[in-house]
Amino acid sequence: MLPYKSVWKYAPESNTAPAASWKTAAFSDAGWESGQGAFGFGTHTYNTQLERGPGNSTPNYPAFYFRKTLSIADAGAYSGYRLRAFLDDGIVIYVNGVEVARKNMNPNPSDPYTRTAGDSLTIDTLLSASLFQSGSNLIAVEVHQVGETSSDLLFDLQLEGVTSGGALLPYKSVWKYAPESNTAPAASWKTAAFSDAGWESGQGAFGFGSHTYNTQLERGPGNSTPNYPAFYFRKTLSIADAGAYSGYRLRAFLDDGIVIYVNGVEVARKNMNPNPSDPYTRTAGDSLTIDTLLSASLFQSGSNLIAVEVHQVGETSSDLLFDLQLEGSTSVVSLFRYPYLQIAAHNRMEVWWNTTIPSTATVRYSTNSDLSSGFTEIYVSKVDTLHRVILKNLNPDTKYYYSVGYNSGNAFQQLQYNPAATFFRTLPDPTDTTHTMRFWLLGDSGASRPDNPRPYKVRDAYLAYLNSRNNPQVDGILFLGDNSNTVYEGYQPALDKTLFKFYGRPEDKQLLSYMPSWTVMGNHDYNHHGPYVHSDGLTYTIRKAYHNQTAASYTAFAFPDSAQIGGVPTYNKKGYYSFNQGDIHFVVLNPYLIEDLNKNDIWLQPSFSGTHEIFSKHSIAQDNTYDTPIDSLPQVKWLKEDLSANTKKWTIVTFHLPPFTTIGHFEHEHDIERVRERLLPILEKPEYRIDALLVSHSHAYLRAGMIRKTGTQPRKTDFVQSGNLGRYPASPPHIKTNAETAYTYLMLGSSGRGWYVSESQQDAGFNDADAGKVKHPSTSELPLDNLTGDNSTAFYHVTGGSIELLFRENRLDVKYIKELDASPNYFVADSFVVMKDVNKTTTLNTNAGAPITLRASWVGNYQWTSSASPNQPYLATSRTLTVSPTVTATYYVRDGFGHLQDTFQVNVLNQTVQSLKSGSWHDSTTWSCNCIPNQNQEVQINSSHTVTISTGDATLKKLIMSGGTLQFQNGHKIVY
Repeated sequence: MLPYKSVWKYAPESNTAPAASWKTAAFSDAGWESGQGAFGFGTHTYNTQLERGPGNSTPNYPAFYFRKTLSIADAGAYSGYRLRAFLDDGIVIYVNGVEVARKNMNPNPSDPYTRTAGDSLTIDTLLSASLFQSGSNLIAVEVHQVGETSSDLLFDLQLEGVTSGGALLPYKSVWKYAPESNTAPAASWKTAAFSDAGWESGQGAFGFGSHTYNTQLERGPGNSTPNYPAFYFRKTLSIADAGAYSGYRLRAFLDDGIVIYVNGVEVARKNMNPNPSDPYTRTAGDSLTIDTLLSASLFQSGSNLIAVEVHQVGETSSDLLFDLQLEGSTSVVSLFRYPYLQIAAHNRMEVWWNTTIPSTATVRYSTNSDLSSGFTEIYVSKVDTLHRVILKNLNPDTKYYYSVGYNSGNAFQQLQYNPAATFFRTLPDPTDTTHTMRFWLLGDSGASRPDNPRPYKVRDAYLAYLNSRNNPQVDGILFLGDNSNTVYEGYQPALDKTLFKFYGRPEDKQLLSYMPSWTVMGNHDYNHHGPYVHSDGLTYTIRKAYHNQTAASYTAFAFPDSAQIGGVPTYNKKGYYSFNQGDIHFVVLNPYLIEDLNKNDIWLQPSFSGTHEIFSKHSIAQDNTYDTPIDSLPQVKWLKEDLSANTKKWTIVTFHLPPFTTIGHFEHEHDIERVRERLLPILEKPEYRIDALLVSHSHAYLRAGMIRKTGTQPRKTDFVQSGNLGRYPASPPHIKTNAETAYTYLMLGSSGRGWYVSESQQDAGFNDADAGKVKHPSTSELPLDNLTGDNSTAFYHVTGGSIELLFRENRLDVKYIKELDASPNYFVADSFVVMKDVNKTTTLNTNAGAPITLRASWVGNYQWTSSASPNQPYLATSRTLTVSPTVTATYYVRDGFGHLQDTFQVNVLNQTVQSLKSGSWHDSTTWSCNCIPNQNQEVQINSSHTVTISTGDATLKKLIMSGGTLQFQNGHKIVY
């Protein structure tokens, strides 16, 4: 009714409050200004900037005043009103002159400042319908500052009309129930045709035993055991106009099992025995509940019958319980967050979405894009606004189309199906290690200002890049942290204004509906926490709640904590986990996490706007005082166990904090130091075989194509040692083996933030000339790769970009793709290649004339020869070469660029060496093997050939004279 970003009237900024009548309709706001929400100043995101104080300087004005006149055609059409607001620091809200909400206000009425910081607070409350009237309504708001020098302010508000029809059948209603008996009523008991005139009447709840109930039932004959197996209830409900409701919410509580019917149709079942011949459930169901949304088509205008059977667990059960409520709703279920894919594998997929009001959840899917002709349906009866449906037993490497909705069967209501967006392809079978896999990396991908165009440009640049390559499959998106970096950071609205806004909306780009995503926790993904009672007994507001899991990302995204797709389980939802994708093992860490809440090991330090930063000995990153070892932390113990169990070809580790950085953040910062000095040495142990480290945080792009470390020696990069940037094929690729500590380092924090036009028009970006914020990568503690060959820095941060990782067996191609305003709208600004276990020498044995296939160790170009010299005719230009040598031979395969070569020594067993001409026995050109015969070989001297043994004895396994001549000189002989 009144959305966020609406236009409000606001009082001219002043130290003086308006007249007391300002909150009533009688007051004239003709002299007030107009502006669009949100309103504010400082670091927040807003559409209308307010003047903080005289001359836009301190001391701040204590309060700001807003009015909005709202017209409601029929106030009686709504059963209530939901009011939501964002604010900083304190607020009072009035509706038609009546105060309806207050938060973080100073109890001292003579002091207009709150004196308590309220950084990015929210209000979400339900208002009585009696507060509103048909016609004109006035909403008035006063927003107060924490103090004279506060650095920011924020306000916006939304009002929604609630049209729930309320309880058509409330709890504690009167029902008819069958006389207690061992005998079930006639089969028609659940239909309107059945006469329940002989049944008893009673008020819910019904039960016996330890439960609370209004009507006590007889448990068995003589109110003793054995219990009656089931109890039967009927309620006739009159609905004047069933068409007035879009759906019905049914809620019940029970003990032990239940089946519910509406007009003879079964609509809910819980904890029932699958054996129809046994009326007892045989499984205890102590104080269970049902909460499900029913289709409007189940009900009719006039009389409706609800029938219920409640079953006992067994003959001696000590209790029973039943009551039920039915609510009609005229609210329309619609999508708030469109479908997004989580926890992708070769045989499963999770589909998540959010609805505007609670509903059930249904996914229909098929390999055929025509879902109307055949599909599999997965139905979740839980009523909620956040929906998670797991699709299992899928086929590998298969494209599926899906729709989302609510209700099931004929009552299914579709919310979205778009074959161009709602589809996915499962991963290949894990045994198929030759399948190409593509991942898209986005770091600091949000925007804290609405005028920041970078997230759109970076996203569209990668899509243009994909389009230029015929839109290949993207197997996953990795969000590297700070995914909710706005004024509402850490809360659900922040994700909607950043991540879902740019990657999950049908009116723009609904990418998350067909690209599975994974998320890393960044510092700006955490919410504040207050009040927090510290060990000193005082109450504080914690700026970033690293000590709990209340941040939005913990509920908005799936963490595979039980090793659903590989790795070692964590069995917690604390933001660290691992998973497999093909032959790749991904490890996601959460260095900010505080895992032990012992307040004696926690300390606080003042931060922004009256908040405090929290630190602990039980955190990888948040220990700025004691530098406590981290080996005993649960996260680190799990990490070591997970890496030790990993058998995949590639191991990729990601977390938000960069160990090495020279732009925006620097290496002396305590959390970065902790990661570099405590965590990195663990990851660098050669037995863990780390191949790449992906980080974010600094709003720039930095990299080291290959970092190498041996023992206690300092880290070195390929670039520093040899100038190699790995830009294959122009230069050699970065080559490594699993036996060494060698890994790629990628820092990407420019996918959304880092935009800079001027000091007043920027989103945590930097003036390239500011040496205090921008330093060359060569100044890092570990000198990072110089990608431009000079001392300039603009390349690394002035424009944004994203990274693509392309895995092809033992080859990894890395591309940094920047935004570009001109066609083709993308620019591959950096690229390099990593190869594992190449340039190999292999010895093989075979029988003479038997075919044997040789395979190059890399993915790329191939030139096969049988000569050590590359300038020979090629035997093949494919990856494999099949040969059938009769004599021992050596084969070579090269990449054609002078960087890669495999050598194959093929030893032929039981081979026969033949003379090719007359000559010396010890001249290799005399023989077909181009070698001097040895004791393992048979030798055949062919007709017209004379072979002379003159410079030493001849060794061989067998001599075959085929018309030729053998001469001995200087006393030499044959040795068998």
